[in-house]
Amino acid sequence: MNYQKKPVILGLLCNLFHFYAFSLYLFSAIILSPIFFEADDLSVTRTLGLLTICLSLLVKPLGAIIFGYIGDRCGTQRVLILSLVPMSIATACIGLIPSVEILGSFSGILLIICLFM
Repeated sequence: MNYQKKPVILGLLCNLFHFYAFSLYLFSAIILSPIFFEADDLSVTRTLGLLTICLSLLVKPLGAIIFGYIGDRCGTQRVLILSLVPMSIATACIGLIPSVEILGSFSGILLIICLFM
């Protein structure tokens, strides 16, 4: 395999897994939102769950701009590692966030922080 194709293929595979996990949360946001957000009304809880997806999708292009600029300056291989490590850690941390019964509203804040990465 060509030396220049390895970072591209690795980046595509890691982005595929990241967006797979992201889309899993998207499709199950209505079911999972009562676990992370507390509210008296179920519709408010579901709205908060869908709002986290909307906000994190709005932040994604900002990260692409920042990492694209760094990639132009430092090289794509360094930026690939610099971007994949936080993405992988954030995806793993989403699975480790305790429910709203344990942490209260802080679990929703942790979910939003992890989805922003």
